[in-house]
Amino acid sequence: ASGFKDSLIYGGGDNLAEKLKIVQKGNTENYWVIARSLGNDLFYSFEVSASGINTTPVISTISARVFGAPFPSSITGYLAVNKSRTLIAEASGLLPEIVLYNFDNNTGVLNAAELLSTGGFFDDLPYGVEFSPDGNTLYATGGIMSTTSTYISSFDISAGIGSIAATKQDFVLNNTTNQDYGGIIKGPDGKLYMAQTNNSDLTVINDPNNFTTPNITIQSYNVGAGSAVIGVPNMPYYYHPDNFSDTLAGNNRIVCPNGQALIGDLGNDSIWGDYYWEPS
Repeated sequence: ASGFKDSLIYGGGDNLAEKLKIVQKGNTENYWVIARSLGNDLFYSFEVSASGINTTPVISTISARVFGAPFPSSITGYLAVNKSRTLIAEASGLLPEIVLYNFDNNTGVLNAAELLSTGGFFDDLPYGVEFSPDGNTLYATGGIMSTTSTYISSFDISAGIGSIAATKQDFVLNNTTNQDYGGIIKGPDGKLYMAQTNNSDLTVINDPNNFTTPNITIQSYNVGAGSAVIGVPNMPYYYHPDNFSDTLAGNNRIVCPNGQALIGDLGNDSIWGDYYWEPS
C-alpha cells in the first residue's frame, strides 16, 4: 500500500490523541490503524489493504466518559498489543491508570476488560506500555511528573481478566524526582528498551518474560549521539524467537515430482523458517 503514503484518513470533528497502533487483521494481509479519541472514551479502527484505506472507521465506544483538558486527559501515552493480538493496553498518560481492552482483530472492535491502577495522581502517571514477547507480562513506565520515586510496574496477564490488577509489582528505577521515564519498545532481540528524559542511555528489561525477576539494567544501552526526550519509535514489531521442532529437524519428506506439498511447522510461525529442496 505504498501508493497511499501521506493519505488523510480522518478529518472528522473529533480530536485524536497521540496514541496510535497498527495491528494485523485476523489471518489476512490487511491491517488496522487504531487511533484514540482525545476527549471521548472511544477508539477508531481504520482498515488498510492493498487496494486502499477505508476512511470509514470501525468505532468502539468504551463508555460515556468525557475527558477534560488538560487534566485529566487521554492525549498522551502509548498503546500496546499482545502477541496473540487479543488484548490492547493503554497507558493513560495523564491519569494514574492503565486500561486493558479485549480486541477482536477480525472486526477491529475494542471493549473494556480491566482497569489497572498504577498509583496516585501526579505520583505515577504511566506513559509507556508494552507486553513481554510471550504476552504474559505487561510493563508500564511510572513516575511521569513524579514527586517521588520513578519505577516501572508489571502485571501478570496470565492471571486472567479480573485478577490482573492484583498482581502489580513495582521496580524502582530512581529515588529522586524529575527522572521521568517515557516510551517502551520491544527490540529485535526480545528485550524491552525504555527512554528516559534527556538521557542518551536506554534502560533495558533483559528478561521480560520472567515476571518475578525481569533483570532490569538502568541506563545500560547507549544509542550514540543525542538524547531521548520521552518517546520511542512506534513500530508494529513482533518478536519471534527461533523455534525449531526436534520432530521435524533433519527428517526427509518425500514429494512426488510435479506434486503438491504443504510446507509448515504446526504451532510455529513458518514465515521465519528456511526450507531447502534436494535436488534443488
